[in-house]
Amino acid sequence: MIESLFKNCIKAAQDLNMDKSKIKQWKHVISHLWAPPILDVPEKGKVFGLAFTENNEVYPDAKTNIQGYHFDAHTTAVFPAGVLGLDHKGTDYFEIARNIALHHPKNRNAITPGAIVSARLGLGDKVLERLQCSVNYLQHFNQGLFYNLDHWHYFSRYVDQIPNAELYAQRDYMYDSRLTYNRPEAGKSGFRTKPFVQCGMETMGILGTAINEMLLQSHEGKIRVFPAIPSKFASAFTLRAEGAFIVSSVIDSLGNIPFVEIKSLAGKECRIQNPWDDDLVQVVTQNNRNVNIEVNKDNVISFKTTIGESYIVRKKGIDVNHVSKTYHAVPNMFPKKYGEAMLGKECTFIDREH
Repeated sequence: MIESLFKNCIKAAQDLNMDKSKIKQWKHVISHLWAPPILDVPEKGKVFGLAFTENNEVYPDAKTNIQGYHFDAHTTAVFPAGVLGLDHKGTDYFEIARNIALHHPKNRNAITPGAIVSARLGLGDKVLERLQCSVNYLQHFNQGLFYNLDHWHYFSRYVDQIPNAELYAQRDYMYDSRLTYNRPEAGKSGFRTKPFVQCGMETMGILGTAINEMLLQSHEGKIRVFPAIPSKFASAFTLRAEGAFIVSSVIDSLGNIPFVEIKSLAGKECRIQNPWDDDLVQVVTQNNRNVNIEVNKDNVISFKTTIGESYIVRKKGIDVNHVSKTYHAVPNMFPKKYGEAMLGKECTFIDREH
């Protein structure tokens, strides 16, 4: 986070042409940061440590709190710092972050941005798992609101009696008024475990951001479409990208991307990662006029844009006749269930006349 914040301060100061002496100090700090501590955990591989002790040992050590060790505090460099991402694929740090994300336990959700981290690392199937887990563990209320904690099962009277209590006893406090914050068997009787107002905000922000990042990313100085799409996952989107671009595209269940449409709102240069790997690409305007492009060694396509103009990126030689499509939703007429979560309420009375 220090690296991320200082780099942003430097960029802001340079754009505003001020704080030249501070820029020099900030650069000095960045160039003297120590490398993150690394642990080799038995049967799990390399992970980041949190810190160094006064004796220059990694904290926590490989024997301490291993189950809780694979947590998103260890992937801060990926998100929210954004100093480690798909541009670093193949490096040791990338593989360590990937290892941590893949070992994230299903029952650790709370306010951790694990889904976003997985998206930033291109782990589409893991993103989907994290989203599903968040709904199963955290969506407690019928109108769709989430809690940002997933340890309510601690208060269930059945926590020690049923398998997977961390999931199946998660909502007991909502239905059993005898539950208290201090377990009765411990000889204490605390406040009743009634819901408190801490629902919706953090979890929904994580879910929404993760879905967007599955479809579009632009934080590494280029646009990427479908960078973390789960396998056999057909979808379409229209989203804003950094640089004042509106990007639209579609992918089918086989992974085919027919085109990418980019509308320029500010006339800046557009840079987009080739969605078709090494295939030749062409960019045309809406009236089918060819646009000059440059492609670098990393298969990043760049081209100049005009304010208000839309551009179609496609495989060279393939004419795509795409038309706008509007997706319509159907109102829910009955409750919908997904795992342990439910939208709407089931009928709790009998209408004897009908």
